Amino acid sequence: MKNLEVIVSIDLEGDAGFRQVAQAAERAGLKVGPHGRSEGLGFLSGEIDADAVSKLRAIKGVLAVEVSRATPPIPPDSKVQ
Repeated sequence: MKNLEVIVSIDLEGDAGFRQVAQAAERAGLKVGPHGRSEGLGFLSGEIDADAVSKLRAIKGVLAVEVSRATPPIPPDSKVQ
């Protein structure tokens, strides 16, 4: 299946700590990018197989998983720039 870019929001006030949630996300298949870990802000970003997104959402301590949406380039002659 296709890899998707995702941002994972983590509950910093919950019972599961950031590091435990991050490890569980990686075990679920998340490949965290080089700058994709922010413990202070409570998010991870990276790529995961589309079939594994539901596994991310099921992890205790994950608040949300946002899948990146591709936006096509705007043609130079478009009225909207």
